[in-house]
Amino acid sequence: VSADLRATLGLQQAAGGPSSAPGLLRDAASLRKAREAVDARYAKLVVETKQPLDDRALSSIASLPSASAAGGAMPRGVTSPCRSSSAACARSGNAVLMTPLRDPNPPSSPAHSHLMATPMSGQLECVGWLRAAVRGVPAEEASEALAGYFAHCSASPAEAIEQRLDGLCDKLRAAAGEYEAEEIDEQCVLGRRLYHKMLLAFLESEERRLQHGHFVETLLSQGIFHSSLFACCMECVFASYCMQSSVFPQIMHTLDLSPFDLYKVIDPFVKHEPSLPQYLRVHFREVEVKILEHMAWALESPLHAQLREYDALLASPEAAGGGARAA
Repeated sequence: VSADLRATLGLQQAAGGPSSAPGLLRDAASLRKAREAVDARYAKLVVETKQPLDDRALSSIASLPSASAAGGAMPRGVTSPCRSSSAACARSGNAVLMTPLRDPNPPSSPAHSHLMATPMSGQLECVGWLRAAVRGVPAEEASEALAGYFAHCSASPAEAIEQRLDGLCDKLRAAAGEYEAEEIDEQCVLGRRLYHKMLLAFLESEERRLQHGHFVETLLSQGIFHSSLFACCMECVFASYCMQSSVFPQIMHTLDLSPFDLYKVIDPFVKHEPSLPQYLRVHFREVEVKILEHMAWALESPLHAQLREYDALLASPEAAGGGARAA
């Protein structure tokens, strides 16, 4: 037994031998007296040495009644050591916290840019972004800004677009699993709203690039483009809500899309949404890699037809004549 502990407990050094504590633990009264002496000495040392950590909080946790003994809930007035420490700091104004308080900045703020996001925090961020991004965007009809672009067409494509979306949503409902059937309607609404938002972003980007609006009718008449864009929107929804039975590659089979057609829309989709969460950016990058590695090269892929068209164009006399004039 150390000299400091002997002094605290009032023990004497045994003659001619090591120190001992005869009878110290012989009954509850002596044990309680010894513990009170040790606690008093420890409290004095904490004050004298100005230690920021007080281990007595751990023993107080162990002595708390369990949740099962309290009927499934903590008893009234019981607080954690961290809360007790923060409350003491608030009262004294100069105490040191046992543990730092949680930073008020959200995980996506610059203050947390050095922290690695967890799958759970990434999905929560995605759900928050999704609901904020489609707030105020109609689901069943085009916005005024989209209607302005539709006016450039000889016949408004609004009805055809909404009918196509209805058909795609019906396919998603039919393919939904037993546990996802109740949620698919709400998620289709989110997907349609995001589709209207992203379609407007695509049209505005093309108008800035081409400096005219003559492209609108050609772009809006391509059904594959609309289906691929809606698939990207629903992929955002399914990935945010962790619907593993509906995300890529299942969404391609459900909507009858080829991997190559979906691939052509992914990159501009990501570029046209600068606030897209990092979790979804990484997700779409993984989708692109899978498509480029093997899916786009399947025998039935439209990529082969486009490659043949390109080879034929290079072998045409017009291309050869242009090359000769350039030489």
